[in-house]
Amino acid sequence: MALSTFTDIMNAISTGTFSFNRPELLLLIIPAVILLALIIAKSFVAIDKRRLKEKNFIQSRRRYRILIFITRAIIFSLLFIALADPYGQVEKQIPGDLTITLLIDNSTSMQLFDTSFVPTLKAELEKRLPVKTSYISAPLESNIGDGILNNLEKDKNILLISDGQATSGTNMMDVLLFAASLNSSISAINLHPTQEDIGVSVKGPSKTISEVENFYKVKISRVAPEEAEKQAVRVLVGVDDEVIVDEITTKDEYAFSWNFTDGYHRIVARVVPTAPERDHFPDNNVYYKTTHVIPKPKVMLVTQAETALKVVMDELYDVTQASSLPKDKKDLDQYYAVILNDLPIEKLRDISALSDFVIEGNGLLTVGGYNSFDNGGYKGSAFESLLPVQVGAGELRKGESNIVIVIDISGSFTERGVVTTALSTSKALAYDVIDNINEKNSVGVVAFDQWPYLVADLEPLFVSKAQTLDKIERLQGKGGQTEFSAGLKGAFNLLRGKTGSKSLIFISDGYTWSDLVRQDAIDVVNAMKNYGIKVYVIGTGRNLDEKFLRQMTTFGGGIYFNADTSNRLKILFGEPEKKEVGSAFSLFIIDPYHFITEDLDTTAVLYGYNQVVPKANAKLLMTTDSGEPALVVWRHGVGRVAVLPVFSSGNNLGELLDRKNSMLMTRLVNWIIADPERKNDFFVDARDARVDKPAEMVVRTKKFPKVKGLDFSKIDKDTYRAYYINPDVGFKSVLGAIYGVNYDREYQYLGFNPELGTLVSSTNGKVFEPDQVDQIVEHVKSVSQRVVSERTPFRGVFMIMALVLLVLEIVARRVRETWFRA
Repeated sequence: MALSTFTDIMNAISTGTFSFNRPELLLLIIPAVILLALIIAKSFVAIDKRRLKEKNFIQSRRRYRILIFITRAIIFSLLFIALADPYGQVEKQIPGDLTITLLIDNSTSMQLFDTSFVPTLKAELEKRLPVKTSYISAPLESNIGDGILNNLEKDKNILLISDGQATSGTNMMDVLLFAASLNSSISAINLHPTQEDIGVSVKGPSKTISEVENFYKVKISRVAPEEAEKQAVRVLVGVDDEVIVDEITTKDEYAFSWNFTDGYHRIVARVVPTAPERDHFPDNNVYYKTTHVIPKPKVMLVTQAETALKVVMDELYDVTQASSLPKDKKDLDQYYAVILNDLPIEKLRDISALSDFVIEGNGLLTVGGYNSFDNGGYKGSAFESLLPVQVGAGELRKGESNIVIVIDISGSFTERGVVTTALSTSKALAYDVIDNINEKNSVGVVAFDQWPYLVADLEPLFVSKAQTLDKIERLQGKGGQTEFSAGLKGAFNLLRGKTGSKSLIFISDGYTWSDLVRQDAIDVVNAMKNYGIKVYVIGTGRNLDEKFLRQMTTFGGGIYFNADTSNRLKILFGEPEKKEVGSAFSLFIIDPYHFITEDLDTTAVLYGYNQVVPKANAKLLMTTDSGEPALVVWRHGVGRVAVLPVFSSGNNLGELLDRKNSMLMTRLVNWIIADPERKNDFFVDARDARVDKPAEMVVRTKKFPKVKGLDFSKIDKDTYRAYYINPDVGFKSVLGAIYGVNYDREYQYLGFNPELGTLVSSTNGKVFEPDQVDQIVEHVKSVSQRVVSERTPFRGVFMIMALVLLVLEIVARRVRETWFRA
């Protein structure tokens, strides 16, 4: 048996990866040893009785039998261990392929850089390494991701000569993550511009409602050599036929706001360089943008008392105020949403019309106060069934929850050569989570790679906190494959059958190239939801797949947190200071990724709340600073329902309606309204496009639309789609809709992408200067030495060990017999 094989077994045992495919066969060792003892104790050969009286003979015979018993017991044990099919994860260093592939970007944006160094770089590299060359992208098609993908192979090295400005094709981050999974390293050359260029673009709403202030940003992009002086430009901005900006400046951005009337409005931004000869691409000096202004959506506000909410809503919507809810659905159909302001149940007895109104795709907002929810008799009513909350206090008692923390210890979390690995960060996050959880909760911990590992059993935290934290501290990654469902199933086994609320906190980067692995995880999350288990996710790691992790929480009924916002879990599972109604409190955003709360900053101080608890399928977006629900939403049928059970002194929304905080109410009502054109019999959605690139147009009409040069196809009831291509820039019109056609994206995203270094580092790549040939060669040699973790079977090793021991025993017996004869 080779020494290296024995070392592999010892390493597998020390790292905890040594295991068996059929461990039940190990139980046969015990009866085999017992049977062996009985057989050896019995003599099957007749021995001269005179010799049996010799003391030396008896002692020698006893020692001989003991030795045979020990060797045979070991042999049988080794055989049964071999039959149990042992294996382990073994790290092996393998020499890699030193070939380096030069990928050279052919897109138009590369004209800003001096790439004359490429032949010299290639010649120098060829002296020391095998070199391949491939060209990617087209003049107006920077599909860099596709180019890398087409040249990607397992355990290969790529050197990218590109500005990194991808404008089409496969997402570069996805491609580089795939490259990392193939053990391929992608590096890049740091390009320095030798030409100057100035461009302009406009950001702002494409669709809005009338008489509302809309905010726009005019961005002036500049590319220039480092030593070049910043060039001043003349900036002109026009709205319809009015020039609102005309000045010479060195600014990089202009911001302006504008109120529009109904219809289509045109915005043009133009830059005129003061030194035109220093502007390499004149194509990107004008930008055309349209904003479609639609009439204010109709909203019904049902209230018994005058409220400042009506004043704020009138600015944004066509509001009809009523003192009671219509009983006939026909009276509701003209509205996009209904807002109920602090109504008692007596006003909400007959809700059949309202229920049908919501189910068919309309919106409902219920605002709390002294006359609603727990103060208004909602508990157990038919109206309560429409809402995402149920009335009651203490029905969701903190301190009686079962929580399992699941920690990813797979290969992407235990990256070699990284000082602070994602695993060490996730352990720190787990520490922080446990510190913030009320100690009356029961907490367990599971780790996983391709297998689940029980780290700490589910026990009350006041009993097991110290031991649990110690076990997390000693947790080590094993470099295995990623199987999210393994960790989820391990947590499910701990939570299944437990009484009280059940939650899972999943800490991972979500990285995998396998769609099947992702789908398996979603399936398990869906299954757990049926058992009342909510899945919360904390995303961390440099290979973070936030989209997938957020998808897990969508199906799991929980909330996604990034590493910086994980302290929000304290509100859910901690024990915040309890506040009585009448005490001042602020609002706390629990889910910052929802349309309503994304990038929202609210400083409102309120004084009252209703006692409610979110239902199982509801989404808790905001709480008070003491943990009481403040904003809860869900879908009812096709419609959207929101609850705002907080208020201020005087039974109104107080500071939530002032200018600094009213964005919350605006987004909330916009969310329940959804598409403000969905009730129109005719509309055209033609977005701003790019020259010579296909763009989508959607038309809703009772009759099949006919436009010369466009082929429409039906995609829904009375809804049709076509694709259009425009060869010229400027404003265009079709079926009464106006849209802008702008220069190609190739001219908008210019200069060396500052994020390219971060992107290539995910593949263990680097960014080099063009003259760093020695460093490039050393890097290729370094990363080509691959360390792989392989599942290695050890069955043959144990069989050989048994055979060697048997041969040694036979030899020893022969020697002994020869010695006795002599």
